[in-house]
Amino acid sequence: MTQSRRIGLLGGTFDPVHIAHLHIAACVRHDLNLDEVRFIPAGAPPHKPGAPLTPGRDRLRMLEIATSAVEGFVVDPIDLETDGPSYTSELLARIRDQRPHDDLWFVIGGDSLAEFHTWHQPESILAHARLAVAARPGWDIEASLASSPVPGLAQRVDVFSSVPVDISASEIRNRLNSGRPVDWLLPEQVLNYARATDLYRHNSPDLR
Repeated sequence: MTQSRRIGLLGGTFDPVHIAHLHIAACVRHDLNLDEVRFIPAGAPPHKPGAPLTPGRDRLRMLEIATSAVEGFVVDPIDLETDGPSYTSELLARIRDQRPHDDLWFVIGGDSLAEFHTWHQPESILAHARLAVAARPGWDIEASLASSPVPGLAQRVDVFSSVPVDISASEIRNRLNSGRPVDWLLPEQVLNYARATDLYRHNSPDLR
């Protein structure tokens, strides 16, 4: 009989991966007693059509650099292997097909929970995975659950705690582009890779 595993799924553009991403992953793994957290870089986010995005191979490599020495952190390129925009519901369906016996949690913030009913096929998302919700100041999780029109949402949510780390990847990109310091905002090895490859030096004042 196949042993089921407890797996957290943390999606995002990771452009670049920074310490807030790593902190969230460590907290959800600890609080929900997960076997691993899988970082899933987005291929073509449907909510950001036409937005400039660093090539997937570079974002994937930065994630590998950032997580290689951390137990329980895994990088999964599944969303980079598809053509066109990929909705969370479709991504989770593919992961569920690969892992029919595992217990899955999709990691989001309290701010995203308040808007969950606007996501593409939210009920399909809940059919494939539970939601691991990071408690954040200013967002009332209980109120969001009580007011949500999504059936059964409250029964599919687990809340975990983390220290709020207000870091914007777009601000990191802009600072790298202008030569300003970003030390301590992302792992040193990731910073070295970004600088060595000139990923974010485009002579533009705003790369968002």
